[in-house]
Amino acid sequence: MNWKLFLQIKSIVCLTVFIRRISCNEHCSEYDICPQNKPFCSEAGCVFECPQSFYVNGTICVSTCGDWFVKDRLCLRQCPDKWHARETLKLVDGLVYMEKYCTSSCNSTEYLFENTCVRACPLSNIYINNRVCSSHCTNDNYLLSNFSINSITYHECVGQCPHFVDDIYCTDKCGDDKFVLNSTCVDKCSEKYPLISDKVCVSTCPVTTVYIENNVCFRNCTNEKPFYTNKTCTKTCPQDFYLTIRSGIVFCEQKCQTGEYTYKNTCLNSCADDGKRDFYLFYLNQTCVEECPSNYLFQKYEYYFVGSCVASCSKDEFIYNRTCVKYCPGDTFLINNKCVNKCPENFPYICLIGKGGKCNGDGPSPNALSQKICMSSCPKNTFIFENSCVAKCPISYLVSEQECVPECPKGNPLIQNRTISYNTWTRCFYCYSDWKTTIQTDQILECVSDCRKGMVILNSTCVYECPYNYRYIENGTCRINACTTKYMYNDSSNMICTDSCEDEFFIYNNTCVKVCPDNVFITNKTCHLDTCETKYMYNTSTVMICTEDCTKYGLSNNNVCVEQCPFYVVNDTCVQTCPKSHAFIANQTRKVQCGYEQKNCQKIISYNECKVRCPETLYIHKDLCLDICPTSHFVFNWTCVTICPPSHPFHQQVDDTLFMCG
Repeated sequence: MNWKLFLQIKSIVCLTVFIRRISCNEHCSEYDICPQNKPFCSEAGCVFECPQSFYVNGTICVSTCGDWFVKDRLCLRQCPDKWHARETLKLVDGLVYMEKYCTSSCNSTEYLFENTCVRACPLSNIYINNRVCSSHCTNDNYLLSNFSINSITYHECVGQCPHFVDDIYCTDKCGDDKFVLNSTCVDKCSEKYPLISDKVCVSTCPVTTVYIENNVCFRNCTNEKPFYTNKTCTKTCPQDFYLTIRSGIVFCEQKCQTGEYTYKNTCLNSCADDGKRDFYLFYLNQTCVEECPSNYLFQKYEYYFVGSCVASCSKDEFIYNRTCVKYCPGDTFLINNKCVNKCPENFPYICLIGKGGKCNGDGPSPNALSQKICMSSCPKNTFIFENSCVAKCPISYLVSEQECVPECPKGNPLIQNRTISYNTWTRCFYCYSDWKTTIQTDQILECVSDCRKGMVILNSTCVYECPYNYRYIENGTCRINACTTKYMYNDSSNMICTDSCEDEFFIYNNTCVKVCPDNVFITNKTCHLDTCETKYMYNTSTVMICTEDCTKYGLSNNNVCVEQCPFYVVNDTCVQTCPKSHAFIANQTRKVQCGYEQKNCQKIISYNECKVRCPETLYIHKDLCLDICPTSHFVFNWTCVTICPPSHPFHQQVDDTLFMCG
């Protein structure tokens, strides 16, 4: 069985049954009453409410109302009073049918026919009265305004035409063989309005009428007498009169009116009046002239071959052949706001700029007209090439003192690399001007007399390091051969030739070294294998330092510099006992050098020094100089005593460790 066809037939049958309030399913029928909690009947059974895609026919949910009308999803036998129907083509379960739903009013593109809103009236009712399809017009609206829908001509019934009436039809204009009388097209004018002005019947001609012929008001003179002079058309204009055209009439007058301009024997509203000219006219004191006086400049406007005679050009204009121009011609140059054919000798350089731009060698933007400006010198960040200021020199050219040269001159024989930056124009599809500037960096080769600090010379070129086979650097130049100087030192990958070693270096085998080899002797910063010839020597962990004075290394002990003495010290020399002249012993400290290779490094040594007398800040206890007296002692005259003398029998405690006799 074809189930789809069966369901379609079943739907049609059910539609008829629904209209009769009979259910077509075995779940609920006309004899069954659905409960209150599910009051609506459907093919699937009782439901609480009919879904949005269904219509309500009484208490039954249906997919279509059939021949009935639809209002708010309710199936009605007819629309409510003062409501109209509107037909809409619908598709339900594969079947096409015409749905009729109720609307309170037709829209602006519809007309009313038999209480139904339609887009076009039937051919039997081609008259439309107040947007209602009719077979004829009423007496109140007897005039017809024609229009078409789908090639059908309809007549709208109106009481008054917006423009003119021709017979009973509304029209925008009357025919060529008719005249207008009170908004009506007539074959001839009436006795009350006998005259004709612009095809309109009038009782009197307008004030602009020049003359009347055959009851027609003419606003202009004829070709035979084209000039209007003293209210009369004449064949010619009197001598010394001016011609002027107003409202299409050629007037002959003794003088031009206020606000008009004179050109030869003609009055003009402006010097641009005659659009057929192929030459310029210029404003000058209420006159139009073809040439400005010698003390004036020409200022040409953009349109209509017109301009002005001015004493000076505007701020953003230049002078070219006595004419104010926005841009100088391509074969001229700009200097002091004037376009010249050749730059003067004191302004020999040419720079290409855009309108209002600065000379930076980049040139104007691609969508701007360019100006070639004469300059006394090129700006700092530009270069000179063939008397022009450019952002960079051409390929294979060098730069010598801002000038592009094919080779370096004798005064600047060395070639040095330098990084420059300049603007370039690139396409920009999201920018307002379609172009944007981009800062471009590039390398140039410049001629110099000396390489910059940190660079050396290789074959007349400044480089940061010599190649491997050029091991030696002498006077800032890379060499293959050994040094001719007295000394040399190793600088990472190269040997630097020099006539003297810096303070931070030692000399070893004619080489400047930062550290001498182990187990050698050092005399006056020279490393050698021979023993010391000086008075003293200082034994470090790696080398022996030869010196005439042990003071900076410590103390002297049997011709050797030491940091500690076994007993006592007199005049920086170790002794076993203090001499009678230096009977007092004081503990002293001072700073000495750490080692021979450690620059600006010091350490503290401590020793017992024999003194002639104790320092003023120390107290005498037997043969010792102490900063604190022993326990149970008192101080009298900077001496530690066990009992204060009778002259100072009292004890005075100064602090926790000091008791004075007083």
